[in-house]
Amino acid sequence: MSRARSAAPSSLDPISGLPARGRVVPLLAALPPPARQDAIGALLLIGFDHFAEATNTLGPLAAREVIAECASRLEALSMPAAEGNAPIVGRIGPETFAVACPDFVSAQDYRHDAFRGHALRCGTAD
Repeated sequence: MSRARSAAPSSLDPISGLPARGRVVPLLAALPPPARQDAIGALLLIGFDHFAEATNTLGPLAAREVIAECASRLEALSMPAAEGNAPIVGRIGPETFAVACPDFVSAQDYRHDAFRGHALRCGTAD
């Protein structure tokens, strides 16, 4: 069981089973220092574009299934490097997940490239 999943049940998001926003912040504050000297760390905020429209079209049950499946996949992809710390995965909003990787070195780092081959769009929030 990952460190994030070991949180008290009341602090877990009921749909995703991941730590909820109120639990993610203390987990981030308690992150251990990187195991690698060259690590810079990373905080990924992953949001769904047009999720409200999809929910309105497909219904809330389908939306819940999408959230649960995404949570499962993010947690499965977020395995620690052999010499590293476990990433923290949480649901911080209705359509937003956070993944904190304390031992992230670079986008090319093979230990943290679980998302390689997956369509990702990077951007900044305005």
